[in-house]
Amino acid sequence: MGKLIVAATAGYVLASSALVHAYSSNPTNFLNAHNKYRYWSYANNVQWSSTLQQHAQNWANHLASTGGSDHGSDLSANSEGENLSFYWVSTGANINQATGNSNMEDAVSNGWFSEWTSVSNWNNVGFSESTGHFTQLAWKATTTIGCAAAQGVSGGWDYYVYVCRYQPPGNIIGAFQSNLQEPNVNRGNAPSPGATGTQTIPGCFYDGSSRVLTSYQGTTSSPSSCSGTCASNGYKYYGVENGNECWCDNQLSNVGAGSGDGAGTVGYNAPSGCNGANGGAWRIYIQKASAPAPTTQNIPGCFYDGSSRVLTSYQGSASSASACSSTCASKGYKLYGVENSNECWCDNQLSNVGTASGVSGALTGYNAASGCSGSIGGAWTIYINNAQGSSPAPAPTVPGCFWDASSRVLTGSSSTASGRTQCSSNCASGGFKYYGFEYGSECYCGNQIQTGGTAGDGSSTRGSSRSVSDCNNNAGWAIYIDLATGSSGQQDPGCYYDNSNRILQGPSQIGNGIQDRTTCKTFCTNQGYLYYGYEYGDECYCGNSISSGGSGGSGAGPRGTAAPASSCSNAYAAWMVYIGIAKSTSATIMVATGNSTVSASGWTQCNNPGEISQSYDCKANATWSCNLGRCTCSQGYILQNHACVALPSTAVDPLAVIRFEVRH
Repeated sequence: MGKLIVAATAGYVLASSALVHAYSSNPTNFLNAHNKYRYWSYANNVQWSSTLQQHAQNWANHLASTGGSDHGSDLSANSEGENLSFYWVSTGANINQATGNSNMEDAVSNGWFSEWTSVSNWNNVGFSESTGHFTQLAWKATTTIGCAAAQGVSGGWDYYVYVCRYQPPGNIIGAFQSNLQEPNVNRGNAPSPGATGTQTIPGCFYDGSSRVLTSYQGTTSSPSSCSGTCASNGYKYYGVENGNECWCDNQLSNVGAGSGDGAGTVGYNAPSGCNGANGGAWRIYIQKASAPAPTTQNIPGCFYDGSSRVLTSYQGSASSASACSSTCASKGYKLYGVENSNECWCDNQLSNVGTASGVSGALTGYNAASGCSGSIGGAWTIYINNAQGSSPAPAPTVPGCFWDASSRVLTGSSSTASGRTQCSSNCASGGFKYYGFEYGSECYCGNQIQTGGTAGDGSSTRGSSRSVSDCNNNAGWAIYIDLATGSSGQQDPGCYYDNSNRILQGPSQIGNGIQDRTTCKTFCTNQGYLYYGYEYGDECYCGNSISSGGSGGSGAGPRGTAAPASSCSNAYAAWMVYIGIAKSTSATIMVATGNSTVSASGWTQCNNPGEISQSYDCKANATWSCNLGRCTCSQGYILQNHACVALPSTAVDPLAVIRFEVRH
């Protein structure tokens, strides 16, 4: 049996067709196929939606009756994504026999999934016509699907149309990297959705000999003790099983294995069997780990220290606490600290707060009940006080030229720039208050001008003023600082106390690519919100206002009130959320209306919210469509390598299958 496979774009219209009869597809087959290929792609299972199925059926019937191949006209209004696939078979032939596939739903899904092999760089995944089906099918943020099929006839051929709809939609510009992962086709079959259910944390989970949390910490006296043990050892989750077994991990492991008592699937919620937070036999209660919240940071006082250092500038040994104080004050530092009897440390703030201390179970940057021998500290305990003669320096006046150092006076981000204007634009677009231009090409951004400590020349003070001519002549360690163009001087609100009611109450995302402030900011920007909130390592919250009221989750401060900046320096601090300003971007999803303009570079910039701008030039009579998000061709042509070529006139075997796939 011969087979001719031809790729066609949406917008190509075949000869007129009439709907012969509804062709029934199998929803279970579609769902199982999607979840299998999503499992291989490290995406969660999706659920079936009868609403999406009906939308898919309506559009499949429309295409089968018209012979069309366009994407649905209702996608934008319904906020849905879509994959399409088409097969032509000689009239009366059996589609399964003609294609050699007994499970067409899996065959169609596999055709979309197989595009993953065309992704050239998994560290920079983006939209491509050759991979658009795969990126929609495997999109991690998608949670529900609905699929359908229909059959038409035209010119002696039966025309089979397969449509799948997705919510939330995939292929969102700016979100590819966080929603896609290189598949592993050797992962086997996905756990059955019916057997697995939910993965709600905190909650009771099935466990087995393979263990859902893999690091055993011995017995524990209480869940809070286990939580503290896991947090102090750097783990994200803790779990208590069998009343007193303490387990830790940074993820749910060995998901899909059978539970120890055969009642469920490892890594999914169990409806019963946990004695509160103490777990039970093959039942483990899992929660995010958090150390008991330290309550004091009193200066002067004794503090826990660690290898990351709470005061970061080492000044060598000191004969006494007063000698260390004088040394730090003379170099412009606000704080001094003595550790291990004679180590002298300086800084302008408590740094690396909440990181692991050298004292087991303690956190750097909080008061220690003991361990300091008076004002000369001890082993991993440091006595901290205000440096004698030190007072808060007035904020430097900009614009101006300043002494810089390797520790930098602007610490937000860095890049290269051709001049002050470009540097200013770079920093403004990144949401920073200040820009700093140095040495003819170096650009630094920040929201505060750092001062204190030794400048790069070894004798001057970092952040102190110097002659503007030094900056004009690109002198060493001379940085010109001014407000970034377009910056109103508005800074990120900063660190706040949060609780379970959340101070930002818009969309949220936990995991799924959230790993730092930048990825959280991008998520909220794409959602169209003013603020982003980054919390506990992988949690992101969005909103247009900061809510307040009630106690903070840690008990350390009222919800929605400012917390010490140091409390957010540890990304995993419990109930401490860093609030930042999310800047607007052009990140969009596909909609069905709009227009475009062509820039001087030949790229097409789409104007309406939700439209996809052109990322390459359409060639040979192909025209970019903003509303469809791709190059299109007129009737009688198909798209090959972004160019329109005439549809080939090919004599085919009566049982030959012509497969048309819509790229998007």
